[in-house]
Formats: sequence, structure tokens, C-alpha cells
Amino acid sequence: MSKKIILATIGSLGDLHPFIALGLALKARGHRPVLAVPKSNVEKVENAGLEAAPIFPTFQEIGAMLGMSEEAATLKMFRDPDFLIRRLMLHYLPASTEALDKLADGASAIVSTMFAFASAIVAEKRRIPLIEAVLQPFSMMSPLDPPRSHEFWMLARPPIGPVKAAYDRMEMAFIRTELRRRYNTRINRVRAAHGLGPLGRAPIFAGPRADAPLVLGMWSEALAPRPADYPPNTVITGFPVFDSDTGAPEML
Repeated sequence: MSKKIILATIGSLGDLHPFIALGLALKARGHRPVLAVPKSNVEKVENAGLEAAPIFPTFQEIGAMLGMSEEAATLKMFRDPDFLIRRLMLHYLPASTEALDKLADGASAIVSTMFAFASAIVAEKRRIPLIEAVLQPFSMMSPLDPPRSHEFWMLARPPIGPVKAAYDRMEMAFIRTELRRRYNTRINRVRAAHGLGPLGRAPIFAGPRADAPLVLGMWSEALAPRPADYPPNTVITGFPVFDSDTGAPEML
């Protein structure tokens, strides 16, 4: 039986291309994938033969709102995640949630990346499954395989034994507490507008939910072997490959 499945991502092409690949695989199996993406990406998705609808403004509109060029805004977002969340994702969350809520009418599930905050709100409101799509092992926040970047300098370095794993769990709890303090108040305003109670977890880097129907680890285990503490609902899919500048099939 064909099912309408929403694929929601508001990120760059590194987020979009795996979702186009996933959408094409779902379509080949007789389902109806609909990509919920920034306006700038709608045409590319449609050129690939999939349905798309905007839930986020164009990158040009974002630059205009910030008073920056598109290039300067992009650089600022990459260098300052707090700026990205406060000035963009939370700023547009009310409108993004409204758009996704309308799009989700009749949907059987939502597949979403971590930063598409509207997905969790709409899935909970409509009582449809939310499938978490994790594009890099970094975002799993495993104490046995902790993120390695300057933002997470406090986490233990490999090799990780029981003592270091316990230390990482403690540090990650502090990180999640701070993320809730910074961002949940604004998220909870949008949740309340849709009849939902407060968010009980960090909005990002909380790790995948053990009660989710499915968690997609969209990479190859040749890149990152699966740690023992991944939730049992996690499926490592391999890399979903899509490579086209326009979205349409391209001649080699």
C-alpha cells in the first residue's frame, strides 16, 4: 500500500542530497515521498522527479533578514552554531511548523534531520511516527564514540573504557542541560500554540530516542563501526548517494 512520507530537512546540500536519494528509493518502492525543504531547494527536488514543498525561506531571504550577503550569512552560520539556532531556526520555527503541519495532512510518517525542529512538533501533534535520520556518527552523541571537535573539547579521547564512558555521560548531561536552558523556552511557545506541553529533552545533541520507531544512521560502518550503546532501533543504512547539480539526471 502506497504511503505518503514526509522527508524534512532545512540544511545545506549535504543534508538535501541524502534525502533526495532516500526519496527516490521510497518512490521506487511505490510510496509517495514529499520533501519539506527550504524554498531554494524545491526546484532541485522536483527536477529529480519528487514532490517538494517549502517549509523554510530561500537562502537569499535569510541573508536579507540578517542584513548580510548570502555568503557572509553562510559563513557566520558555520562558525557560530548558537547564531544559527537563535537567529534562524528559532526565528522561523513558528512559520516552519505551520507549513509542515499543513503538508503532513494524510502522512503516515515524518523522516527528519536533527535541526528540523518543526518535525517533532508536527509528528507529536498529529500522532504519526517520527523517524530520526542521523547524517553523521557525530550526532549520535555516544559516550563510547564521542564527538571530536573543538566545541566538545571536554569529552574524553579514545580509547574509551568504563571510566571515560561514565565521565562522558556526565559531561553530555551538562551539555544537554545547557541546550535546554538556551533554546527550549522559545520552542515551548510554538509547542503550546499547537496544543503540546513543554519539550522534555534537549532540542539537539540529545541522541536518538530509544522509543522512536526507527533511527536511520545514514553512513557506512566502514567509516564508523557501530558502538555497543546505539539504540536497538538504529539501522545503519550505508551512504544514500545522489549526485546532480540541477537535480535532473546528468550526462557524464
